[in-house]
Amino acid sequence: MNNEYKLKFSKPLLEVKDITGKIPDTCPYPIPFAQKSLLFEFEGASFINQQLYYETFKIDMFHLNTDEPFLIEYTVPNDRIFFNFILHGQVFFGTEDQTLITAPKDCTFYLSAEKAGSYSAKVPKGSTDVIVISLLPGWIASAVDNYPTLSEAVEHLLLSKNRYEVLPHCRIDDQVREWMFEFLSVKYKNTIVQQSLLGTRIAMTLCYYEELLASTSMGKMYQIKRYIDRNILSTDLDLSLMCEKVYLSERTIIRRFKEEYGVSVKAYYNQVRMQQARQLIENEKLPIKEVVNKIGFFDESAFRRAYRKYLLEL
Repeated sequence: MNNEYKLKFSKPLLEVKDITGKIPDTCPYPIPFAQKSLLFEFEGASFINQQLYYETFKIDMFHLNTDEPFLIEYTVPNDRIFFNFILHGQVFFGTEDQTLITAPKDCTFYLSAEKAGSYSAKVPKGSTDVIVISLLPGWIASAVDNYPTLSEAVEHLLLSKNRYEVLPHCRIDDQVREWMFEFLSVKYKNTIVQQSLLGTRIAMTLCYYEELLASTSMGKMYQIKRYIDRNILSTDLDLSLMCEKVYLSERTIIRRFKEEYGVSVKAYYNQVRMQQARQLIENEKLPIKEVVNKIGFFDESAFRRAYRKYLLEL
């Protein structure tokens, strides 16, 4: 899998250096076996990208040090699933117009999917370290085949018509950190051996991610989110069914869902319906009357009011 990201920076680029095999001491996570390493220098900022690419996945280790907020625009030419690890700092991922997609915090990891297109990553002042593993859809589908929660989630990522999808963020605990250091310290020069060892570590981390999703409140909130995604034709949400599904009270669901996703259950439900409506109107060119029926509205005037409000808030 070759390098597939096209990067564009908010600051004027002063110089690009090939530092393969010569990672500076200022980089906290050097990968000695990186196949390619580049240093991008700016006024008041430096950006190091260490790359490893194999047949079924590609790994990018990013280290950014900046004296002010820094914006990176990037293009993904093909639909892709990403396994993201925020080792230090925070990143605000968004669309090309910087509409927020997700803002993973320090020491978290998660899966996401992005359709081909342009996106943005805004990084606050300071030091940030991120590992992004780009996975071939067929490989990850096979890797999680025996994990019920994650298998269903990955299937949703692959089949979703949404431009992007994000699974819950989980904490990088001591177990994941140990795997990450083993991951970064592989010493074998043979690329086939490297791919086998790294693939095993990725699969182990996916297995652990499955356990976290299945057992934690984050996983339960994701189940609620998926329930809403599948039931947008309902004229109203049935929270009692959600309570039975995850064994939590209605009050707890309302509180934890907002903590996890930043919006209320009802607001997310309305957002999903309006996103679906926009796709039907703009991409499939369906008339309003047909759209109203497809997303569970019975009153066209009520839909028009809700849709206008949604567009104004974009």
